[in-house]
Amino acid sequence: MNPRFEISLAEIMTGDLIFLHPDDSLRKVDEIFDNYTIHHIPVVDDEEKLKGIVSRIDFLKASQLFSLFNDDMFSELTVADIMTASLTTAEPTDTVALALGVFQKNLIHALPVVEDERLVGLVTTYDILDYFINEDAYAKA
Repeated sequence: MNPRFEISLAEIMTGDLIFLHPDDSLRKVDEIFDNYTIHHIPVVDDEEKLKGIVSRIDFLKASQLFSLFNDDMFSELTVADIMTASLTTAEPTDTVALALGVFQKNLIHALPVVEDERLVGLVTTYDILDYFINEDAYAKA
């Protein structure tokens, strides 16, 4: 296999994450998506153990559905109501090749990276594209 695919996820993942808690309001989700250019927000408990993820698409679907029928109901929903809880995860020592296989098999674009059940990062298809486009910069780091 090409050695470019054997780089560890720890080397390319985003480690300084914005995250949510299951009991956060959807208003908070809206604020985060409005203020940051991200498409996935991990959901953790108080011990930073991964509980789920909210994608921008998940949020848009929920906001359109509930605001059309009952805006009060939308205000009462929490992150736990719309998050994806059944997740595929990776470890920091896993490789880009593994992540690409997970993305392809599961038709997803974000892969939480966990260590000892704690969220330590997130790898997206964008992170991998950025790595291949700017590979020289990663080699110097």
